[in-house]
Amino acid sequence: MDHLMRRNTLAERCADVDVDALLITKLANVRYLTGFTGSSATALVGHAGSVFFTDGRYDEQSRHEVPDLTRVASMENPAGAIVAHAKRLGVERLGFERHAVTVAQLERWQDVFEGVRLTGVGEEVERLRWAKDAEELSLLRAAQEATDGAF
Repeated sequence: MDHLMRRNTLAERCADVDVDALLITKLANVRYLTGFTGSSATALVGHAGSVFFTDGRYDEQSRHEVPDLTRVASMENPAGAIVAHAKRLGVERLGFERHAVTVAQLERWQDVFEGVRLTGVGEEVERLRWAKDAEELSLLRAAQEATDGAF
């Protein structure tokens, strides 16, 4: 399954949790949805589109690893950039990974996210990650073979 298909599947789940889009902040989940391997990233995923956010250190890397998304790589005001793109996409109810956000982060967002209702959601991306696609199964088999060879 490619990253676009994963994002589309996640966007379909938005209706199940009563949000217009999901803000993905857990790095393992961002990587699963975008392919980005850096240490600073957020993804906004919804039916109306998706946007990838990182800081300027990763501008070039994200250009190569996340070529299929709108990328915002200058993060002087990350919350402001996120809310601006959410509004541009028509998001009124924004879900966030409540298991991956600190209280301090949530409070900062609440101060900035005017016009967008924040809703904590469960482990939606993790649920997608439970089922492995053919490519992931192939990689797991190769890793097991390498491990067996090492022993």
